[in-house]
Amino acid sequence: MLTCADWLRVGELVGVQVEGSARRGVSIIRRVARDEQRQYRVGMEVLSHAVTAVGLSRLAGGDTEHAVLLSTKPDSQGEVSVVRRAGRFDPKLGVRLAVGDNAYTLTPSRLIDAGDDFDWASYKITPAD
Repeated sequence: MLTCADWLRVGELVGVQVEGSARRGVSIIRRVARDEQRQYRVGMEVLSHAVTAVGLSRLAGGDTEHAVLLSTKPDSQGEVSVVRRAGRFDPKLGVRLAVGDNAYTLTPSRLIDAGDDFDWASYKITPAD
């Protein structure tokens, strides 16, 4: 039997959905505690309440990698947040973002956080040439 302790660890990225809502979001587990009744309490940092599945590829072309766009629009600095597989963030390499029929260029700004399975990064977004 699989228990919460078998897979639930601090630093894990999890999908979340508020009961009664169709929207899905993403959170990082920040703390896990078990009480006297063997009930688990989980503290999570919500990264986004609404996410979009996107494709990322090198600017020079190549295979498309699946990622999660955490921002519905750029912030005041013209940046968006993206979660992608661990080890994929490179501060020197921009990527092409595909959302539906639209394409954008993402220029790396900073790595916000990283876990065993993910890189959470911020990118400057501009329309693709």
